Amino acid sequence: MSMYLDSWVNSRLPADTKELAKYLGFEEECIRLNLTDKVLHFFKKDGEDYICPELEDYRKTLVDRNLAKAMGGKKGAELKKQKRAMDELLNKGQPIGYPQGIPLGPLDKTKTIQNNTNSLLGKNVLSAEHQAWVDDYNDESADDYLRASKG
Repeated sequence: MSMYLDSWVNSRLPADTKELAKYLGFEEECIRLNLTDKVLHFFKKDGEDYICPELEDYRKTLVDRNLAKAMGGKKGAELKKQKRAMDELLNKGQPIGYPQGIPLGPLDKTKTIQNNTNSLLGKNVLSAEHQAWVDDYNDESADDYLRASKG
């Protein structure tokens, strides 16, 4: 069990019994007696080391799963970024949130808004310089219109 647990952490264990005893913290004689075919069934000798194929396969599965999650996260982040950009483009110039304060005009669009600035219309607001030209234009234009329209 010690070999199995240590193999998960370090991936490889030394195949030499003296080195393995130091590595695991046991007496060399204890390692030699317990390193039976039943124990070595779970390990494969790779050069001067033992590896556990079962743990290496599981480690590869976890690494592949983590890579797939990372790729999925990046893809999701990119889609979210594109969606946010599209939403900003579509809603550009649109008010966000709720209006605050008191409306300055009627909420019914069929009513007209009375504006006090229109009260100047109809009053004499032209300067004397321009007034002469306007009077001259009004006198002549009425006759010209009647002649042109044959009316």
